[in-house]
Amino acid sequence: MELQPPRQDQMRAMHHFEEQRSMFRPLPGPFHFSRDAYRPLFARVRIVPGTYHYRRDVFYEHHNYLPPPYVYRMYPSYGVWDSTFLSFMLDHINEQQYALMYYNHQDDDGMMQWRAELDQMAMENEDLKNQLAAMDAQVASLKGTPIDPAYVPEDAQDIALAPEVVEQAIAAQTKS
Repeated sequence: MELQPPRQDQMRAMHHFEEQRSMFRPLPGPFHFSRDAYRPLFARVRIVPGTYHYRRDVFYEHHNYLPPPYVYRMYPSYGVWDSTFLSFMLDHINEQQYALMYYNHQDDDGMMQWRAELDQMAMENEDLKNQLAAMDAQVASLKGTPIDPAYVPEDAQDIALAPEVVEQAIAAQTKS
């Protein structure tokens, strides 16, 4: 039984589709990190092939962490950084190791893009605005602390990195 909907319904459906599609933004192209640009970071971060996804799950389960809904409106990663980890960092910004994470990498292109997107979202989200203010206060309290471009919290290590970056790093390790 093949019934064709009236032309008016077809046009309305097409218009609705185009309207909905315009609300989504294109994903950025695949990230290709330069090992040289992140040499200090990759010299210190431990990456264990074959266990990344398991350890990532255990990390978030251990902290009983579920990302807030706004995370699902963001890119999956910003530069080398994983969006889920960045939201975790923001939620735990009162812990010094996570404040140091942002402090040490706040001038990284990916981190600046993440922050700009959060600032945009915070215009409509009072809780997020308060979290960003708390993060700014924590960072201000660290002023004068030397910047460590390789800093990643000890308990996070490669969890902070985007999955595709971890995969590329493992591939580069196996070629070496």
